[in-house]
Amino acid sequence: MLELKKSSAEIFPARWYRAGVREILNDPEKRGQLTGPAFQDFHVEILGAYNRTKSQSVQNLIVNTNGTLIKTSEHLDFQAEDEIEFLGRFWLIEEVEFDLTGISPQAAVYGDPLKNAITTLRVVALKKKGETNYVR
Repeated sequence: MLELKKSSAEIFPARWYRAGVREILNDPEKRGQLTGPAFQDFHVEILGAYNRTKSQSVQNLIVNTNGTLIKTSEHLDFQAEDEIEFLGRFWLIEEVEFDLTGISPQAAVYGDPLKNAITTLRVVALKKKGETNYVR
């Protein structure tokens, strides 16, 4: 059964890789250098395509390989240049934003203040899963 997080709209399974990890996994000589898990599974919601000329999202559930906005309530340490795998493609994270409106003041006192933040990622498609060569 699919485990849903804070938002029932987050139904697309995704996998997050830190920058450079996929290259290490593809190199048998360097694979032994990897410490800790290679990826983290989570769920995302598609917000829409990213219009580069106007810098705004458009109609929901439009996926644009030149730029797509996705949202997750999963608290992971996303950084620009990290990669995400979902919808059969690998995507490069270009920008990370946090919606802090849902954070209670107590969160800063009792732990991580970003724990309840909604994270929005602007991603761009790199390649289809299974392809060996790609140009960004």
